[in-house]
Amino acid sequence: MGILFYKWLHLIGIAMLFLALGASLQSARLGTAKGNNPWHKSNSLLHGIALLLLIVSGFGMLAKLSIHWPFPGWIFVKLFIWALMGYAIAFYKKGPGFSGKARILLIALFVLAAGISLYK
Repeated sequence: MGILFYKWLHLIGIAMLFLALGASLQSARLGTAKGNNPWHKSNSLLHGIALLLLIVSGFGMLAKLSIHWPFPGWIFVKLFIWALMGYAIAFYKKGPGFSGKARILLIALFVLAAGISLYK
């Protein structure tokens, strides 16, 4: 599979991730508890699948670009951002007041990750 396949897979993963995070953010802002939210399980599943797509496609692109160990520093920054995005759903459980701050943080993380990808 070519690098274009991995780029599309990565973009699909990003779209799925922000769809899941947006749905979870909306639930948190409405104060919907986990037990009262019929979409909680599907949002969590979508979030996990998106993270899996992102990590697989990211390492696939690294292989296609012949970037091997020892990795450059920007890859570790992207992995840290990926881990924060994975933990982001836990931010929403802290309550509606915290979800607005988490939204700003997620936008900043996305911009940072995109900037690193474009200007590495």
